Amino acid sequence: MALRRHPVSGVIISVLIILLAGSSFAPLYAADDARALPHFIMGGIFETWEELDQAIAEYKQALSHDQESAVLHFRLACVFIKKKEFDNAVKELKLAVDYDPELLESYFLLTLVYSLQNKYDLATAEYENFLTHATKLDPNNIELYKKLGQIYFEQNNLVSAEKVYRTIVGLSPQDTRARLLLGVIYEKQDRIEEAIEEFETVISVDADNHIALNALGYLFAERGINLDRAEIMIKKALEFQPDNAAYLDSLGWVYFRKGLIEEALRKLKQAVGLLDDPVIFNHLGEVYFSKGDLDRAENNWQRSLKLDASQKEIKIRIEELRKIRSKEE
Repeated sequence: MALRRHPVSGVIISVLIILLAGSSFAPLYAADDARALPHFIMGGIFETWEELDQAIAEYKQALSHDQESAVLHFRLACVFIKKKEFDNAVKELKLAVDYDPELLESYFLLTLVYSLQNKYDLATAEYENFLTHATKLDPNNIELYKKLGQIYFEQNNLVSAEKVYRTIVGLSPQDTRARLLLGVIYEKQDRIEEAIEEFETVISVDADNHIALNALGYLFAERGINLDRAEIMIKKALEFQPDNAAYLDSLGWVYFRKGLIEEALRKLKQAVGLLDDPVIFNHLGEVYFSKGDLDRAENNWQRSLKLDASQKEIKIRIEELRKIRSKEE
C-alpha cells in the first residue's frame, strides 16, 4: 500500500471507516474506574442509534473518570469521524496511541483519516507505524513485512528496506520477490556483487523470472561484462513481454556495449516508441553520439533532461558535445 502515490478513494475510505467505527471492530474496554463503564456503555448505545452528540457526551463523561483509556479515546474518535470532525478525531487517536502504542486500530484509523484529509504523507507515516507495531506483535507474519518493506522502498529508505527484506528472506529463503528487491537495493548502493548474488538466486529458483533476467542482464550491460549472457537473458525476458520498453532498452544497451550500433539503434527506437523514459532517451543520445550525429544526440539528451532534470552526467555530455561543435566550426 503506497498512499503517497496511490491515494485510497473517498468511497472506499468511507466504507472502511464505517467498518472500523462499528462495534465489531472496536477494541475491548476494561474500565480502570467502575464509574466510567456505564458511560462507555451508554456512549455505545447512542452511537448505534446515530445520536452522535449524546454519544460524545457519554464518552467524554467516561473519560473524566478514566482519562488514560486508549479505548475510550479511540471510540470518541470514531464518533468524530462519523460527524466528519476529522481534526478532533486525529486529536483523540493520537491520545489513544500515546496511552497504548499497541492499539493497532488507532494507527490504522489515523491512516484513513489523514487520507480523507488528503494528507498522504501523514497517512503513509501512520500506516508505517501500524505495520511496524504489527510486525512486533506478529514477528512471523511475512505479509506485514512485505507491506512495510514496500513503503520503505518507495520512500527510497534503502537501509530500512534492506533490513525488512532480509528479515523476509530469513523467514522464507525462497521468496523471489524479496530477493529481487534486495538485489535492486544493493545495486542502488553500488554493492554489485551482492546484487548479482540475489538476482542469480532468483533465477536459480525461478528460471523464467523475466524481471530478474532483465535486471541481471542490464546490470551486466551497464558494466560491460558478461555481454553474451546478458543478451541471452534479456531476449528470454522479452519472450514473456515482447513490448516491454525497459527490456527493449536493455537489449539495445547490450548491443551498444557489444559495438552493434545499428542493432542498438533499432531496439532503442522501438523502446522509445513505447515509453517516454529518461534512460532510453539518454541511451539513444549515446548511440547517436557514437555515430557522429551530434544534433540527434543532443536532441535526445535534452528530451531526457526534460523528464529528469537532475541528471548531471547528461548535462556534462551536452557541454562536451557543444565544445566539439565549436572546434569543428
